[in-house]
Amino acid sequence: MDNMPTRLVINASTASKLTPLAGSRIRVRRAGSITPPSPGYRRLLRGEEAPSKPTEEGGFEVDTIQVLEQPGPKDIKIGAMNITSVVFLLSFCNYNASVDLPTFRRVWLNNDSSPASAYTMQNYWSNCSQGLARMTSTQQIVIEAPEIYAWMNLAEDHARFNLGLNISHIKQRVAILPRQVDTFCPWAGLASIGCGGTRCYTWINGGSATNLPVIFHEMGHNLGLMHSNRNGSADDYGDYTCAMGSAPSCYNSVQTWKLGWTRSLLPGGSDLNSTALSVGTTLAFQLPFQTRSFESVIRVYPDWAAPAGSSSNLAALPVPAFYISLRNRALPFENLATSLFPSPRVLIHTSNITQNVSSFQRPTLQTLVAPGRNFSAPLPFGLVVRVLNISNTTGASVTICRAERAAESPNDESCFDGIDNDCDGLLLPSHPKYEGLAYVADALPDQAPDTVFPPVSGTPVPLSAVPAFSVATGLMA
Repeated sequence: MDNMPTRLVINASTASKLTPLAGSRIRVRRAGSITPPSPGYRRLLRGEEAPSKPTEEGGFEVDTIQVLEQPGPKDIKIGAMNITSVVFLLSFCNYNASVDLPTFRRVWLNNDSSPASAYTMQNYWSNCSQGLARMTSTQQIVIEAPEIYAWMNLAEDHARFNLGLNISHIKQRVAILPRQVDTFCPWAGLASIGCGGTRCYTWINGGSATNLPVIFHEMGHNLGLMHSNRNGSADDYGDYTCAMGSAPSCYNSVQTWKLGWTRSLLPGGSDLNSTALSVGTTLAFQLPFQTRSFESVIRVYPDWAAPAGSSSNLAALPVPAFYISLRNRALPFENLATSLFPSPRVLIHTSNITQNVSSFQRPTLQTLVAPGRNFSAPLPFGLVVRVLNISNTTGASVTICRAERAAESPNDESCFDGIDNDCDGLLLPSHPKYEGLAYVADALPDQAPDTVFPPVSGTPVPLSAVPAFSVATGLMA
């Protein structure tokens, strides 16, 4: 519509199907249009419930979306990678560039004397990837592009014809817009999901021209990352521990695993599944900090919970995997909220994501666990994660147990099979629930209350009135 963004009112199911098509050329058909769609194109929405009315922000209802042309397969890298970009500092229509070239280069790239802790985009990538994502001055071209009317295409022509630069081999394009554009575009940044074909784009509004977390977030979309949310929150950016959520920090463990920047600390980077984690089994781990070690996440895939006959596909797992990691507030790059991280915390995330380029699943933060606290996932997952202690040097001592029931009962064999079926850490005879039977219970050992997640309000809080090892509710993949 005159090369301007136009809001389309579609349902959430269809919107999720459009994500892998980012960068494609499409044709949309208004709801109620008398012109039927052409049969030769791939269609979406047919047979799905259409929205009833436009949003308050405007836009129009869509009946059919036709995919006319796709840019090519997604180019999403895993593991060691070079961050190679062309950055345009745009000025046009008497709108000045939001930042001048020397100022931008100081926050974008290191100089010869910059320490590893200098707050630059170059160090941001290096720190959060443990050196696997490399950005250097030779891989970055920053251009001041005045009097540009068609934001990206003509900026490329300016670089090629006026400046004599060959940038055709560089896929990633970053446009820093003038501050005046903020009035018309109410977003800090926009970006394409993955690099489809030969190009991927990031647009940064002028008010965020030197806001490194905003740029890190949008460039993360170019790497194929989706937003990170939080269980119990309707906010698309609900994860306050991830740059793809709402934190001025590194990415969470799901996103770094997806990128190949971290892997499971089990041998060979393998998952913890039913082979090693049978019912009632408790395994102990020493968990290093995520930003200090490549093998720094415990990835639990609960294959015992997968529906019968289901199988993994390239895009999504049939049940979510659990990611257990250790984070702390460490300026300038891990700028996590002090209210949430007064000291290091163990994080529990879930996601159905795979490392395939076609996988665009979102991570979900389940909870933060302090030393002496526990996290319990509902059945059929039955995971119980206990954080015994956390050291700033050696990391977190954690145990993981797999339960098959919420509580053992004296009315069935679970009391007498010698297995900790509910993962409460107690076995006969020293268990208070068997008092009055053949044994007399010892005193229940001191246990910190669980963090029951999420409560009705949607935020994790310790509830002292809830018995230890209670089963949390509301797990969202």
